[in-house]
Amino acid sequence: MQSAGTRPKKQRADQQTQQWDLKEKEFYDLKQDWIQNVSYLKETGTKRWENMAQEFGAKWTDWRAD
Repeated sequence: MQSAGTRPKKQRADQQTQQWDLKEKEFYDLKQDWIQNVSYLKETGTKRWENMAQEFGAKWTDWRAD
């Protein structure tokens, strides 16, 4: 049988563990959101860069032909 002082300590420990588990889940959820945002930005930047490189190449070819 548990003493009266042990039960509240265990309850507090369980409660703290639960809080940390929630914080950990929140952290990983936010991390996943961040990864998705960075991936989107990288993908968008890469597409823009490729489009500008193609445009530059076309203009360069036109300029050399003149």
